[in-house]
Amino acid sequence: MNPAVQCFILLLSVVVCTSMTIKNCQCVKTSTGVKHRLIADVKEYPLRPYCNKVEVIARLKDNSLVCLDPTSRFTKIVLQVMRNRKEALAKTNAIASSSNTTSAAASASAGPTPW
Repeated sequence: MNPAVQCFILLLSVVVCTSMTIKNCQCVKTSTGVKHRLIADVKEYPLRPYCNKVEVIARLKDNSLVCLDPTSRFTKIVLQVMRNRKEALAKTNAIASSSNTTSAAASASAGPTPW
C-alpha cells in the first residue's frame, strides 16, 4: 500500500477517535438535599449505556446544577412534588385552551353584532 495512503488513513483515524466524546455519569458526587425554595426544576435520568446508575439533577434558581441522591427521602419527595406540579400545570393549560376555543366558537356562531 502506498505510504501516502497509509498516512492519510492514520490521520483520519486519529481525527475520528479524538473527536468522539466519551460520556460518563454526570453525577460524581451527590447531595442528600438542598433548600427546596432554591429548586427551579428537577430531572431524573434512568440507567443509560454509559452510566449504570439513576441520576437526579436539580437546577437551582441561580442556574447551578446539584446532583441529588436518588435513594434519599428528600429526593423522592421533590420528584413527586415536581410531577404533581407538572400535571396540575398541564391540566390548567388544557382547561384554558379548551375555554378559549369554546368562547371563540361561541362568538363566531353568534354572528355579527346588530349595531
